[in-house]
Parts: sequence; structure tokens; C-alpha cells
Amino acid sequence: MLNRLSAENKIFKGVARMNRNILISIIILLLVNYMFASNFLNTSAQENLHSRPIIDDIGVHINLLTPWHVYPNSTFNATLIIEATENIDYLKLNIVNITTFIDENETSLSLPDQNSLTIINFTKNSQEKYQFNITLPENSSKVVLGEINCEWKIKQRTFFTPAKFLIAVVVDIWREQFQNLQEAYKNLNDTYYQLNRTYHELEDKYNTTIGELGVTQRLSVILGVTTAIFAVTTVYLFRRKPQVW
Repeated sequence: MLNRLSAENKIFKGVARMNRNILISIIILLLVNYMFASNFLNTSAQENLHSRPIIDDIGVHINLLTPWHVYPNSTFNATLIIEATENIDYLKLNIVNITTFIDENETSLSLPDQNSLTIINFTKNSQEKYQFNITLPENSSKVVLGEINCEWKIKQRTFFTPAKFLIAVVVDIWREQFQNLQEAYKNLNDTYYQLNRTYHELEDKYNTTIGELGVTQRLSVILGVTTAIFAVTTVYLFRRKPQVW
């Protein structure tokens, strides 16, 4: 009985240690994945900038310079390069909208504090640059889109051109990392609950065994005392001389 109790006690302690180790593993996994995702997603996306035309009209040529791939939960720079191919009396450019996709829905982002640019006496072959920042939420996906309106005047003739264009492609690394993390967490959680169940089963069995051992010990004491009393009584009666009347 004692050997069995000792073995079960060792198993009980071993499962308790495993429980703690599983819990610590879950916490470490969560922290490591969070730090990896945060560091990776917040990495500057200014490398490999791409230039592409968004307006090519009479007297005006506008290019967009941005990184081609950007990451959720990051901020990146976009630059509009406006070139005059004719002498322009004035030019006014407005950023109308910037959008991305969140949960499959196109969602507008915050516009820059200064979302317009006005140029007076814009001479031929000169350039102006308009740079602004775009901040993406952590659950953004697919692409980032932009929309501008441009109005300019050449020799008493006014031109107006709206444009909607692709700014960048969003790398869905956050969603991929989150799904992998969810799967790993689910597996560890299942293991944790299974070990926790085993832990409680062994704890109940341990407590039951302790209780049974206590009852056995008490019965043994009672039996020993009873046996001793019986033995003493027997010896006493055996040695007692019968009285003669």
C-alpha cells in the first residue's frame, strides 16, 4: 500500500510539473510570436520604391513614388511628383480618399493633415514634390488605394482630372502569423486541458488513497488494541486460580 501510494504521489507531482511547463510554454509562445510579428510588421517599408504614372494630361504629368509592398500595422511614405510640361498659371491638387480593406470591406483611412497642394506660376519643365504618410491598421489587407483631384489652368483654359489609383499591395503577414498562432495556441490549450484533467483525476485518486490509508491505519490500531485486551484478559483468566466454596 505504501509503495503504491509513493508511486502515485510521484505521478501526481510529475503531472503538476508538466502542467506548469505547458502553461509556461503557452506564455512563451505568445510572447515570441507577438515580438516577432511586431518587429516584422513595423519594419520600414521604404526599400524598393516604385514610380508609376497616375495623371498624364495636357501640361501636367504626375507620378506616384511608393514602396510596392507594405505591411499591416505600419506607416510608410508616399510621394506625388508633379511635373509641368507647359507653363501653368496655377495648379491645385487634393487628396480625396485613401482606402484599404478590413475584413473584406473597403475602409477609408485618415487623410494627411495637409491634404492639398497649390502651385502658382508653375513653369514648364519644373517639378514639385508632395510627400505624405499613410498609417495602416493591424488588420488591413489586400491593397491600399488612393484618389485625387487635380485642377490647373493654362492660358485661360481650365483643366480638371480625377484619378483613382493603386498605392501599394498589403502583405497579409499579420493574418498568416495570427492564424498560425491561433492553431499553435489551440493545440497547446488542448494538451493543457488534457493534462489538467489527468492532474485532477490523480489528485482525487491520491486523496481517496490517503483517506483509505487513514481508515486502514485506524482499523489496524483498533484491531491491535482489541487483540491486546483480549490477550491480557485470556492470560489473566488462565492464571487466576478458581475459588473453592
